[in-house]
Amino acid sequence: MVFRTYVRYDSTPWINAGTGANLSQIMLIVLLAFLTVLVLLEQPAVLQPPPQAAWTLPAALAGYLLVIAATVGANTFWSLRTLRRQGDRAWSLAGRRHRILWLAAQGWMIAGLAGLVVAGLGHWVLTGHLLGRLPLAAELTALAPFLAALLLSWACDYPFQRAVRAGIISRLGQGARVGIWSFRQYLDYNIRHHLLFVAVPICLIVAATDALRLYLCPLLPAQAADQAALIGSIVLAGAVFLISPLLIVRIWRTHPLPAGELRDHLEATAAALKLRYRDILVWQSGNTVANAGMMGLIGPLRYVLLTDTLLANLDSRGVQAIFAHEAGHIIHHHIAYSAIFAVAVMGICGAAGEALAARVDVSPWWAQGLTVGLLVPSWAWGFGWVSRLFERQSDVTAAALAGGDVQASWKDQPITQLGATTFAMALQRVAQLNGTGPYQWNWRHGSIARRVGYVLWLCSTGGSPADAGRPVRRIQAVLLAALAVVVALIARDLLR
Repeated sequence: MVFRTYVRYDSTPWINAGTGANLSQIMLIVLLAFLTVLVLLEQPAVLQPPPQAAWTLPAALAGYLLVIAATVGANTFWSLRTLRRQGDRAWSLAGRRHRILWLAAQGWMIAGLAGLVVAGLGHWVLTGHLLGRLPLAAELTALAPFLAALLLSWACDYPFQRAVRAGIISRLGQGARVGIWSFRQYLDYNIRHHLLFVAVPICLIVAATDALRLYLCPLLPAQAADQAALIGSIVLAGAVFLISPLLIVRIWRTHPLPAGELRDHLEATAAALKLRYRDILVWQSGNTVANAGMMGLIGPLRYVLLTDTLLANLDSRGVQAIFAHEAGHIIHHHIAYSAIFAVAVMGICGAAGEALAARVDVSPWWAQGLTVGLLVPSWAWGFGWVSRLFERQSDVTAAALAGGDVQASWKDQPITQLGATTFAMALQRVAQLNGTGPYQWNWRHGSIARRVGYVLWLCSTGGSPADAGRPVRRIQAVLLAALAVVVALIARDLLR
């Protein structure tokens, strides 16, 4: 293959330095926890007091947390024991075992939470208390065991993560500028980036929706109240999604990228691409995470984020290549289409669940269960597949823009050797800094080897960004059609 001289993989096995799951997986778990609570609290059966002794619910809560502590604690113990063995195979083995048990622990977090709500927690928070009459109070109280379990799992997992970071630093060598979290820093980072990142926007939407239901809808006729609640929820969700970047850059620790040659180059690239943004920020991770991102649908509310580890360990050309990759997500409207995917899948799965429930004549409880049963695999498979294609398109965009000056016709110009190798080496360096192996698969991004291999193959065949964009454009057309179906379903419900 072309460029073998320029791009070479380290054959040493690496181990993922994440918290047992990457940000996308944690985001999915938190979303599922919120969805579980919101769905179950709407079921009439939850309002009925379960026939049980007074001590049953506290005992169930204790057991729920005990299973998490035992599972994650045993996972940490066995993983550290494996790491103490000599040889590279121990790292790969520890990584695989650790991820499997982490997935099991996360599955218990959701299943156990559902059991607690049904077993009496839902009845307790909804009846006979002030919680049911305050916006968001009942939902947060019902979600409290999950939040405690998540914090407990991170605390039990910290010794393993610290050992992994130490191993990564030793393998990177003395030239790498990376750090190790203290226990306090580790919890703070996880709370900010893995929990609040998802929880704050959802809580705002739920609180506003509850306020409409509790204080406005009772003042309206029954039919008008239902329509007002539906329309208000949609408008509020859209508003929160729009302003969420303003919240996230304050939840995360960020500060503006200082003026200098690097910022000048990045601003010039953004200007050539007609990319509008509010600011370029340094994303502070304590020199532990190499990453970059852009957030925001519109320019005045859009931020570019580059982590401190990325800036400290990549040269200017490598940073520009990663910046160009993130710019690719914006100029190709990946964020907007990801939001369309989420709305379309939730709407279609909800309608399909109701239709199936009506066809077999089951209770609304089963209708909700069917909806969740359709939503989880659709999201897990579909969103991952779409995201990987979006990621590939942004990879090719980065390779095209890393090859030199940005031309007006860059989308139709073949990928150059300089651009392909610059991006490939930058991506490989980021993976090494994060302790990610070249063949390690990621739900939303695929593997580093496959991503780099596609860029190099496209370059060797004279391909251009337009070639990588054709399948994405077909997917975007399908998503727009699906959104039109959801809008039609909502309009039908409103006109009934």
